[in-house]
This record gives sequence, structure tokens and C-alpha cells, in this order.
Amino acid sequence: MQVLDNTTKTACAREVATYLWNNFLGGKSSSRPLGDAVLDGTDLDIEGGTNEN
Repeated sequence: MQVLDNTTKTACAREVATYLWNNFLGGKSSSRPLGDAVLDGTDLDIEGGTNEN
């Protein structure tokens, strides 16, 4: 398993946030899975992970 440095972790977090914004929240994307529907928030239920990444 590769351990990520803080710069990589930050870049990955930004990529996920941008994807969620553009595809489910108020952003723009040509491939919105829910069509024109706009969610008013998200909830990430992250359990059982490790502190390695």
C-alpha cells in the first residue's frame, strides 16, 4: 500500500470535492448522473479506515 504525502492527499480531496460539486451540487457537468436535480448537501460516511492515507 502506498502512503500518500500531504500534498497528494490535498490534491485528491480537491478532486473529489470538485467532482461532487460539478455532478451533484451546484456545478456544471455534461454527465450529471441525476440529470438537472441538485442536491443540497452530501454526507460522507467513512468508517473503518486507517490513518495511513
